[in-house]
Amino acid sequence: MTCIGPCIESTHFRDKKVGYARKLIPGTKKVTHHHRWVYEQHHGPIPEGMVVRHKCDNPPCINIEHLEIGTHQDNMNDMVIRGRARWGENKKRGEENGKAKLTEKEVREIRNLKGKISQSKIAKQFSIHLNTVKQIHQNKTWTHIT
Repeated sequence: MTCIGPCIESTHFRDKKVGYARKLIPGTKKVTHHHRWVYEQHHGPIPEGMVVRHKCDNPPCINIEHLEIGTHQDNMNDMVIRGRARWGENKKRGEENGKAKLTEKEVREIRNLKGKISQSKIAKQFSIHLNTVKQIHQNKTWTHIT
């Protein structure tokens, strides 16, 4: 998505985890994300259930031309399309992910053990958390392994 003009980065306090700038709402003791405040100054209140999205993918940016309204799903779709998701085409899955504790072979073994022994025994056997076994069995993780 193209933006008009360069990013204008807020100099307010930034949340180190996600990078969004925080702003004290004038006349109150409430804090909000600076980009949301800027959007509201130009366009009025943000409708219920809507979020302010960055066209530039730069969390501290407060350039009004880089901000647009949308749903949470729109924002999630942007993240995947633009390669910022921890999943999707551009991200490393399975063994390619440096944080993976299992191999694809082990995941297949875990799936093959479903219903043969308890999930807690499987977890102990592979030295993983019980929830990891449940997510593999429910096909919530390692979905690319058939």
